[in-house]
Amino acid sequence: MQFVADSSLPEPSVAEIRALGNQVHTIEDTDGADLERALEAAVEQNRLLLTFEMSVHDLVYGDDDHPSPPGIVCFQLDYDTPHEPANLLAAVIGEVKEDDSDLELEGFLTLLEAERLRQKSL
Repeated sequence: MQFVADSSLPEPSVAEIRALGNQVHTIEDTDGADLERALEAAVEQNRLLLTFEMSVHDLVYGDDDHPSPPGIVCFQLDYDTPHEPANLLAAVIGEVKEDDSDLELEGFLTLLEAERLRQKSL
């Protein structure tokens, strides 16, 4: 899968997601606007957006009429190690790739929590 990650995703998780065979383009926080730049990059590059920033909801569904990327994965969890977000995403990707799964990441804002997953259509 192809992703854009903003600076809220820990680098060890980015490395692990890449090690699983996924492509991850990272956006660094240079002026506090990395979420908006990551959202724009995800749209331009046709990639899923990875973020911990819940404000992505306001950008996508708000009045500013931002275009939506193919999908958004927003992590909503406190983690003990910087590898936990990657482990959670790997489990979700594994489920998406199963032939009998109805789970899709494209077309949705997916909120990943430690024990559950919620989705809203983009």
